[in-house]
Amino acid sequence: DKTPPAARILKLYKDRSRAEASIITQLRTGHIGLHAPLYCINIVNCPMCLKCGVPKTVSHYLLVCRRYVAER
Repeated sequence: DKTPPAARILKLYKDRSRAEASIITQLRTGHIGLHAPLYCINIVNCPMCLKCGVPKTVSHYLLVCRRYVAER
């Protein structure tokens, strides 16, 4: 895709370090080291969050996991 990124995407990455931009990209695409995505490619044996007992997806990790209540 050779189209330039939308303004809202450019704003998201503005003034971020390379490491921060990398994490944002991984979270947005779902290609990150969480259990559910890793389970799909046979890296981990179980896709479940050990604290909550549901699949450990990006949305679970960011929005509802009980383990990260204080950080949210």
